[in-house]
Amino acid sequence: MTATRPPVLAVLFLTCASAIAQDQPPDADARQTSYVMQLFRESCGAHFAFPAKIAEVVKKYGFPANPSYSAELLHGKRGQVWDASAGGGSPVALVLIEAGGLSCQVHARNIDADLLQRRFRTLMEGIQSPDITVEKYDQRRVPQGDVTLEQTGYFMMQREWPIGWSFSLTTSTPANGAWQASFIVAAARKAP
Repeated sequence: MTATRPPVLAVLFLTCASAIAQDQPPDADARQTSYVMQLFRESCGAHFAFPAKIAEVVKKYGFPANPSYSAELLHGKRGQVWDASAGGGSPVALVLIEAGGLSCQVHARNIDADLLQRRFRTLMEGIQSPDITVEKYDQRRVPQGDVTLEQTGYFMMQREWPIGWSFSLTTSTPANGAWQASFIVAAARKAP
């Protein structure tokens, strides 16, 4: 158990998930984006401090372990990767990295990056509780050649606890065959 009382945060995260607007047109990219957001909420968002609970999500959906791209997402660290592509859609991965503190990640290709960023901001900014603080610490667009990265990060913690959680999303446009979206949730200390 961590010092941030994750069960309280997880309940808030799941209840706020219903506040996300259904603002997408019914195309393949939007369906993929909705699926990726749902997977993030249900796995890393709800159970970021409890690997056993994330394993229950994996079992529920029958995600296969150790896909061929595992090493690319683990970057030499100890952890586990599952293929969460859901029936032959574009690649989606659920990752738990154990080295250097627990990190839960969802990575995806072929999504609507702008829609995913809007939904992530709506989710994080919709968390309302007198005992929880949510502060945006990052919002920027970074051009890298012909690709633009958008990074958004929030720090969430229970008041008067020394450690909280960083929730971040990095997306890239246009899609270039690489991982176009990366959610990462990890324990963190608030910057002074």
